[in-house]
Amino acid sequence: MKLKVSKKDFEKTLSKLQNLCDKKGSLPILSNIYFEANEDKLFLTTTNLEVGAKCKLSAFIEKPGDALCNTIKLFQIVKNLNSSEIEISSDDNKVYINTPNSNFKLAQANKDEFPNFEIPNEFDIEVESYLLLNALKKVKPAISKEDLGGFTLSGIYFKVNENFLDVVSTDTHRLHLYKIPLINKNNEGDILIPKKSANELMKFLKDTKISKLAFQNGKLFVKADENVFFSISLEGTFPNYIKPFGLFENSPLTLVVQRDDILKALKELSAIYANVKLDAKPITFIFEDNILNLYASYEGEEGNIKIPCEIEGYLEEKIIFNLQFLVDAISSFDRNEIKMKFLGEDKPMLIESDLENLKAVIMPMKI
Repeated sequence: MKLKVSKKDFEKTLSKLQNLCDKKGSLPILSNIYFEANEDKLFLTTTNLEVGAKCKLSAFIEKPGDALCNTIKLFQIVKNLNSSEIEISSDDNKVYINTPNSNFKLAQANKDEFPNFEIPNEFDIEVESYLLLNALKKVKPAISKEDLGGFTLSGIYFKVNENFLDVVSTDTHRLHLYKIPLINKNNEGDILIPKKSANELMKFLKDTKISKLAFQNGKLFVKADENVFFSISLEGTFPNYIKPFGLFENSPLTLVVQRDDILKALKELSAIYANVKLDAKPITFIFEDNILNLYASYEGEEGNIKIPCEIEGYLEEKIIFNLQFLVDAISSFDRNEIKMKFLGEDKPMLIESDLENLKAVIMPMKI
């Protein structure tokens, strides 16, 4: 194999792929990156078996072939090279990285041992990449650190639901759902991927326009700009995430408030809990005539902020919520006007916006 490739493009691709290899060395072959060079294209593949990607780069291919070398060492070399173009070649034992002023050679691993993952022939679901990236960012805060109640909650759940791709996570104390309008749908399905996979997928989606998805053989495949990302599915069952939203069809109180106003108030009230070690910091909601009264207290110290809002309905009860859950949910909205629906004491709250496809449910605290 012998080729020339843009240093900028090569480094950018390696920066995405180097996190997908096995850095712990539990299976040494998975610490490598696989080169496939043919015609005018270079394909680079890395995987740790749980997550992986195959990326395509334009290159001048002088001699077609393949090669396999250590991903991290290659990335460290390439990112420090002072050249606009890199020449890469290989023989049976070594991979060579050359520029006019530098020369490196890395040991070549056994190509026959590197796993090959089968890419689907068809991708059944098509969405805009920025919406998928948005969805992952907005539901990530609600991922559980552990599985509870017989359900698998330590990841992000994808489900094709009518004309939308639902992206959702929950830790049983809160639930975030983002509905992505489908550009195209030829099939239905669902899958639950680990949090780490979601983090890597977010990097993969940057600077892409259209994402095509496929659920196949217990894996999620995402194709964007001719590059393919995959993640294994977590085992287990995700709970019925649709059911909680039905509770709010006839909520006794609906509040419309400015996102920035309530976030500012929560930030100010957080001072009451400065240097305090609490698993959850309570914020009390008290409802007055077109006023949302927020209250925080700890060991005799307290703070109280009143926020103008529009209130429809009535609730006499005070309701207490986790400060961090409120901040995570409210800051996930892009629009400034948000709507909150309440059911009463010891019952969940719904946060939504008429102009966004995001919904968040937060359970109250019991003190």
